Amino acid sequence: MRPFSSYKVIARARLGFHYLVKVRLSGDAGYLTVQTRWLQAEGGEWRIAEVDDLGLQSPWQKPAQA
Repeated sequence: MRPFSSYKVIARARLGFHYLVKVRLSGDAGYLTVQTRWLQAEGGEWRIAEVDDLGLQSPWQKPAQA
């Protein structure tokens, strides 16, 4: 799938002191959707605490009928 040529922020949310950002990375071979969880460290800088690969299909999409 790499190299990625573009990205798009498709969702943002605040959960307590954490921020969730869902990003779609696009390339010639398709796209990849990831969700990142950010938190603010003691020094004030923002860091990624977690990255989840959401797969190639949206979890909200109905599966194909067999």
